[in-house]
Amino acid sequence: MHLRWRGTVVSAPSSTVEQVQLAFAPAAPLATLHEPPGLHLHRWSPPQGLVTHNVPIGDFAGPYFH
Repeated sequence: MHLRWRGTVVSAPSSTVEQVQLAFAPAAPLATLHEPPGLHLHRWSPPQGLVTHNVPIGDFAGPYFH
């Protein structure tokens, strides 16, 4: 998830454990998903600025990754 918030950028990577389903309904129940854990890898270089990579951790044979 990435968003602009109060004049800066917020970037939230995948969880290192269970993933929580994004629900837009106010009363939606909390649900977890079987997706790979992950992290963000940030690289800073003066000519390019900040580059962020989303890195899944481990093997995953779920419906979204083949």
